[in-house]
Amino acid sequence: EHEFKNGIAMEAGAKASTVNTRNEIIQYIGSNDQNIAYDSTLSNDFEYQEDVYAAYISGVKKYKSWDFDLGLRAEYTASKGYSHTIDSTNVNNYFNLFPNLSVKKTLSKNLDISAAYSRRLSRPAYWQVNPFKIQESEFSYWSGNPYLTPQYSNNYTLNASIQKSVFLTLGYTHTTDAISKVILQDNNDQTITNTTINLDDIYNFNFSAVVPIPITKWWLLNFDGNVFYNKQVSPGQQEEINLEQWTYKINLRNEITLPKKYKMEVYG
Repeated sequence: EHEFKNGIAMEAGAKASTVNTRNEIIQYIGSNDQNIAYDSTLSNDFEYQEDVYAAYISGVKKYKSWDFDLGLRAEYTASKGYSHTIDSTNVNNYFNLFPNLSVKKTLSKNLDISAAYSRRLSRPAYWQVNPFKIQESEFSYWSGNPYLTPQYSNNYTLNASIQKSVFLTLGYTHTTDAISKVILQDNNDQTITNTTINLDDIYNFNFSAVVPIPITKWWLLNFDGNVFYNKQVSPGQQEEINLEQWTYKINLRNEITLPKKYKMEVYG
């Protein structure tokens, strides 16, 4: 970290991490100790290694009524999964850049507006890349996907703060290679398999508002509302996925001041 004379503050850092995990489940079948035998269909031995090397630099600058925050993170990931059970190896190496930028403008004592952009990734969990197939019932299986890759999201937000009590936020997120749970059906043997795959795109728009509304001197209504629009698009093997949904959520909290300094809250 270093702060320069012109009011710019800079920060930089680097990180290296390595993870080695092994999941070993050995199952045997038999009626007694004399005729016990190893059951390969129910056993699972999976080893996974993930190395992440990252470096970042960021800077902040305040100029009159403006605040600027700019950063960049570079990240290289090397992963290797090996299933001893089915003798299968999958290697996945990738390099990414993740910028972030935010700008804030103070218009008056009671009004601030800001805008921000960031790019992020979400990696699959280790168990999601384990290719072993687990039988859950006579016709149902669960299986990991060794070809699963991280999902990436670009996030945009606009914010307004009024009198330090009213907060309005408008956001948009575009996610690519979205990690999604799916059910695959095999018509030949009449079974289904629960697994995880990468779909193409998820689009999310959202608006939120936090507004305190004084009804009387003894009654304060706090309004908290969110509206979401989600759309998922991906070309399927048999038909295209095109789903969309509107969602809303409203919270109302009433703060009522009673005589003798008692207070009551009512939620809805």
